[in-house]
Amino acid sequence: MLARVGIVGDGQGCGCGRLIGLAIKLSDTGIGDYWEDVDLYIRNHGSEMQFVPEDIPYLRKVGEGKPAPTKDPFPFLVGPIDTTVSGEKVMEASMGAFGQDPFKANWYGCCSPWGNMGLFYAWEGTLRYADGVARVNLLLNRASPWMDIDSYLPYQGKVVLKNKAAREAFVRIPLYVDEKMVQCRIGSRKVVPEWFGRYLRLKPLKAGDVISIEFPEDERTERWSLAPLSYWSVSATRNYRFKGNTLIEITPPPPGMHQPEWHLYKSRAEKYKQAQAPMKKVLRYVTPQTLKW
Repeated sequence: MLARVGIVGDGQGCGCGRLIGLAIKLSDTGIGDYWEDVDLYIRNHGSEMQFVPEDIPYLRKVGEGKPAPTKDPFPFLVGPIDTTVSGEKVMEASMGAFGQDPFKANWYGCCSPWGNMGLFYAWEGTLRYADGVARVNLLLNRASPWMDIDSYLPYQGKVVLKNKAAREAFVRIPLYVDEKMVQCRIGSRKVVPEWFGRYLRLKPLKAGDVISIEFPEDERTERWSLAPLSYWSVSATRNYRFKGNTLIEITPPPPGMHQPEWHLYKSRAEKYKQAQAPMKKVLRYVTPQTLKW
């Protein structure tokens, strides 16, 4: 069941990044529709495994009492040592990297590049555009030359689309949402769009239109009984609480390997308890290119 949130194999960050890419490619080629899986992956293990500044106190605690880095950090390598290798401010320099296991205390060389590729895959797949038609596959924040997406999930079931170029848009609504509970407006005008599978079809659109889509972002709790895992003590039956597709709490919490009180998703219940999305003013970059992969 942990694979539903992107924890596959031994839980490496690179594994989830590759899984996101695979699910998107399979969806693009028409083999299946895996956008719900991508949404679960990127909202959970695909982003939770990234090192962020809030992790630094935990990482420092894990390193307490351990020897300082040596001048030759890689004695098993043959050949001259790269003199640019430094042990200074490693934690600060590692922000944005991805962890190697669900305890986020170390990483392999594969984890950070592939973990970050997972972020790119999801970012690129969030919004596609061709011949005047925008297709929104994931309700994530994104700025683009064709349409900007402001997502309030998982705090609120709300997404605002600011149209720039599309004359028509298809917007995918997650599986947990009841179609009858979806409300849509273009400007101040209420509209009842057609449904194509899980996609809302919005037309006609013009540049400057602001589309607002709202629905209940309910919580649910699922009980999972898992087989024993060598790398994470989650074999017991536990409750997994979701807000939309975002896992916000595991109870009872699984023990951490390095610090018993620390585990993934530990801070999410507090972070996502409010019903209003926090707002932050930022400068958004719009790439002029369509990046192929």
